[in-house]
Amino acid sequence: MDFSSDQHRSIYESVRRWVTGSYGEDANDPDRPMFSLRAGETLVRLSIWGFEDGKVWLSFVTWPIPGTVASPGAAHRLLAANHEHVFGAWDLDGDRDVKFRYVVSAHGLTEEGFLEICSRFLTEAERAASELNMLLLD
Repeated sequence: MDFSSDQHRSIYESVRRWVTGSYGEDANDPDRPMFSLRAGETLVRLSIWGFEDGKVWLSFVTWPIPGTVASPGAAHRLLAANHEHVFGAWDLDGDRDVKFRYVVSAHGLTEEGFLEICSRFLTEAERAASELNMLLLD
């Protein structure tokens, strides 16, 4: 597995321990600094991104209804709805598939803080899934 810095590796190793302790060994991707977190039907991909400046970021992403592609009108409503989300935001991937995401700095991250972020994002992702159907209506 490639890391951009010692800090990137260190954050990954901490997060791996925390994820394994809370979500099980199956949550780990053995080839990339990435994890799969599940709460009920909600699946979240957690990626750990390191940059040349030593900064490390955690990216939480879920596709509330996999394969959902937003029309231009629906995409506009999704982006307009972002102001209602204190935690997380609607986004479109390269194929215009609808995703819900949150990115946070790993600087000073503790296990307690990490688990709180996971819990909050999983809760918001479930809420987002129920909101998505209304936003996609054309």
